Amino acid sequence: MIEITSLLGDIDYDEAAELGAVIRDCWNTKLNRQFPDSGFEARLILEDDLDEVWVTLCKQ
Repeated sequence: MIEITSLLGDIDYDEAAELGAVIRDCWNTKLNRQFPDSGFEARLILEDDLDEVWVTLCKQ
């Protein structure tokens, strides 16, 4: 799990959400290509109240 908003300190919430979506999509492409039977997927978690954006891997 990575927090995009703390990883890049000068990024605002909306930019972090866009970047998080790109990272999620890249991770899912890689998982599907290299580990199709793993049962894992990347998910984007948006914490509006805290202005935090997370990308994580989890079991489907």
